[in-house]
Amino acid sequence: MPVEDEAVEMVVQKTQGNLQVMFLVCCHLDYLLSRYGVFTVTKDVVGEAMDRLFTQRNVQRLR
Repeated sequence: MPVEDEAVEMVVQKTQGNLQVMFLVCCHLDYLLSRYGVFTVTKDVVGEAMDRLFTQRNVQRLR
């Protein structure tokens, strides 16, 4: 799966280097890959994945 440099930077920046959160984002991207097939991971895709994963309710569970 092709990944843009901006997407990688966004993951690191938004997760603040938290490996557990990075893992969750990567798992969700893997799920999207299996569901929709090969696509380019862009900044927008990462943003959408993080918005869906990290709702207010989910963030409270991680703390």
